[in-house]
Amino acid sequence: MIRPLLVLCKALLLMLAMPAAAHTMQPGIATLSFDADATRIQLRLSAEVILAGVDATEFDDTDLVTGAAGDRLAALRALDDAALAARLAAQPAWIGGVSLTAAGVRQRLTLEGTEVESQPDLELPRFTTVTLTAPAVESATLGWAREYGALVVRVEGSDYNAFLLAGDTSDALQAEQAAMTSVEVIKKYVLSGIAHIVPMGLDHILVVAGLFLFGAGRGALIAQISVFTVAHTVTLALASLAIVTLSPSIVEPLIAASIVYVGVENTLRSGRTALGRRLALVFAFGLLHGLGFASVLSEFGLEDGAFWVSLISFNVGVELGQLLVIAPLALLLGTWAARQTWYRAAVQIPASLGIAGVGAFWVLERTVLG
Repeated sequence: MIRPLLVLCKALLLMLAMPAAAHTMQPGIATLSFDADATRIQLRLSAEVILAGVDATEFDDTDLVTGAAGDRLAALRALDDAALAARLAAQPAWIGGVSLTAAGVRQRLTLEGTEVESQPDLELPRFTTVTLTAPAVESATLGWAREYGALVVRVEGSDYNAFLLAGDTSDALQAEQAAMTSVEVIKKYVLSGIAHIVPMGLDHILVVAGLFLFGAGRGALIAQISVFTVAHTVTLALASLAIVTLSPSIVEPLIAASIVYVGVENTLRSGRTALGRRLALVFAFGLLHGLGFASVLSEFGLEDGAFWVSLISFNVGVELGQLLVIAPLALLLGTWAARQTWYRAAVQIPASLGIAGVGAFWVLERTVLG
């Protein structure tokens, strides 16, 4: 049994040499400008996802969408840029998912312009920038439908930069928007760090679950989580400083492969006898996951003038997210259960193989099936 599983892992890793791509769900980006003649919202979004009626909170990769929604999404992806722009203008109902409220009154939004960013490679996501206009106001809040996913909010001409979870509403915004206070920066990035583990980071959740399942010993778990944390903190910082950059089309399949390896190794080895070698691998995988966090963080950037506070706060949020994963596992499968004779055969091996199976699917989906 051991040899075939190791061969499988090696084969999956070798497949990463092939061109890789994935339609990873990305947050929308809204830039508000308060002009004398009108209030404008420039939105960068995935038009295909919104028009297809896909709930962005249910998927971290649109290639996982199936059924009627998946068929609609595939048909929209096949449209050329001009046809997609025309479809967006012809189906304005989606604008109802965007709200601009001033003095307690929801403002009427009108589609002013649409520009589809040309993407000749259909295996890569295509983005569209639309401009919505409303009557001129001095201050307003921006709302975003829950099914549209997360949203980055910016104000033109200011350093303001906020991250809204799905369905949230922004603070009151205005032309001379003040930069966030240190407390606001910490709150923003801690919450976004948590969100990128629970519920948005299923791949990271599976890795953390795999680390938990490796061994019952509390020391082994703490050692693995600590090494994983140090590693992803290093690459997150290096990538945020633009010292290290790696395309998501490479990073995402490698992250999936790390999930496979963690799951398979759990079925082959357990306990302290393999902990030293395991920690070296966990460190390497943590470096990869740090690059994954960095690609997400780059979507909404780090706060100007508060780089290190933003970065550290985001990382704290990631750690809190990991604890949210580990806590219920520890309650359900704590020391008592792990000491039982049935634990390895009934829990550790089946759960680890399940994790490896999901990771293997993602490797295929992000490479040859992408």
